[in-house]
Amino acid sequence: EWAWRIWQRLIRREHDAKVDAVFSLWVALLLLQPHEILNSDDWSMLLEECRLPDEAALAMLLFARITRPRLTLKEHWTFLQKKPADQPKVDFELDLIHEPDHCLRDAFSKTIGRHMEACAPSIAPQIFANLAAADSLMRLCSSSHQGVDPFRLHRQSIEKHDGRFITKLDALVDAARDVVTHKVKATPNRAFDQATDLFSSKIPILERLAVFAVTYAAESSADETLAWLLQHKLIYQYKTDVFRFLEVNYPAASEDLRQQVIDAASSGPLGALFDGLSEDTLLYDRFNLIVRLRTFVPWCV
Repeated sequence: EWAWRIWQRLIRREHDAKVDAVFSLWVALLLLQPHEILNSDDWSMLLEECRLPDEAALAMLLFARITRPRLTLKEHWTFLQKKPADQPKVDFELDLIHEPDHCLRDAFSKTIGRHMEACAPSIAPQIFANLAAADSLMRLCSSSHQGVDPFRLHRQSIEKHDGRFITKLDALVDAARDVVTHKVKATPNRAFDQATDLFSSKIPILERLAVFAVTYAAESSADETLAWLLQHKLIYQYKTDVFRFLEVNYPAASEDLRQQVIDAASSGPLGALFDGLSEDTLLYDRFNLIVRLRTFVPWCV
């Protein structure tokens, strides 16, 4: 109860000038407590009260704290088709994909998002670390195969969410996207370096961020970006992100590079990632990609 009373006072700093002198100190004290001492939206509201650039470090600590992934335990629902003895007693859930986001994205945009020049070097590693940790936790409580993004159903596009139920994971991915966008714009000649760093992680959600970075590599030609996509054999991976990549870069590429993309598409999905898929599924994926390419450049396929 004491934490809630402090929080209630802190979020009213706009109406009480005395709070300014103790805001950072008391938020730091709250950050030393267990996460559950406040609910997720309460932490987000504290972030929104931070005044940057003076309280940038505090804002970044709060965002990292709010988006640090945690597993929660819930009683397992018993299904009739299985014997009770064959079913687990509890289910593990990742909080980021089940907690609705009411104000975290807005709080990030109003604070850290408006001071990317100063904050990006410090907040980026924390954001990427939280995404990596979330990936690991999802694999612990699911059967995701190596190379398959366990978040693909929760966030199909790095660039934008689909407008459905918005979660803390969406806020974290949006923050990662904004950091990558800032870096690409601030140092456009290093877009491929940034993508290489992300891709070397071998973590699907970070690899998808690499695809996003190269999609908008303004100082690189369309041929260079498409060559990167083909080199990393991504033509059939991360469908929504790759379709956007092709939509942006394929029409501007040379005839030779477009033909290389067509050849790769015509070969169909290859590799261990697609083992076990039915012939009908593989045929559909090939047909779907070729139709998309024809949509982007009608005279080329």
